[in-house]
Amino acid sequence: MVAFAANLSENWEDKEMPNQEKGLKPEDARALLQSTQQLRVHWSGVITTHIGYAVTLTVAIWGYFLKSYLDNGRPAHILLVAAALSTIVLVLWRLYAHYLDNALAYLYPELLLYESKLGVQPDYGIIAFLTKAVPKLKPILLDKDKLTAEKKVQVVLKLVEKRKIGYRGHLTIDIIVLAFILVTLFAGFMLPGKPAFCSSFLCSLFIALLADIIILLLFYIFRLHFCHRNPSNDDIDEAKATVQ
Repeated sequence: MVAFAANLSENWEDKEMPNQEKGLKPEDARALLQSTQQLRVHWSGVITTHIGYAVTLTVAIWGYFLKSYLDNGRPAHILLVAAALSTIVLVLWRLYAHYLDNALAYLYPELLLYESKLGVQPDYGIIAFLTKAVPKLKPILLDKDKLTAEKKVQVVLKLVEKRKIGYRGHLTIDIIVLAFILVTLFAGFMLPGKPAFCSSFLCSLFIALLADIIILLLFYIFRLHFCHRNPSNDDIDEAKATVQ
């Protein structure tokens, strides 16, 4: 995938399209489209499957520690252990999901290239998906006069490289996970029965708020540098300018 992106970028610096300049035949484009689409479906399936894994493991962690706390009279700070363990699970899950999503996004210019070679209509295929996921791409992908198919592929790749190909549902999941982490950590610190070094209300409140602020800061950095976002008008104009 990285090799494909690097090769694509190098060729586009010289205004050349890979494969098409070499005379990509329709039958070859069809075979490549099928294999790339299969890979896209596979990675999407892995992302979806891991939602179930993460939720199941989180429920198991909290079920075990809550039962110990309620039934056996264990000290409340064991719920901090549950909060910490579930946070680790959820963070690792989201990191892996975004890792796969970043790789998945690099398939979009490939799919667009092969579909353009096969003459797939804009109402179907990757164009229909991208214009729904990133409405600001509509003037580019649905305009048949100003940009050639090759340049449309270049624009999409530029946005993928900048991680500006839309949230595509991940932001909603990230916010839900973030809210769960913040609430459980805060509750874990504020419940009675904490360790002696921080048994007062003000101490617990300070540490709980500090922990949540750190989590929020890390979330902001994570979303800013490692996750796809919606492109701004400037991002679209910059991507167009680099290919014209």
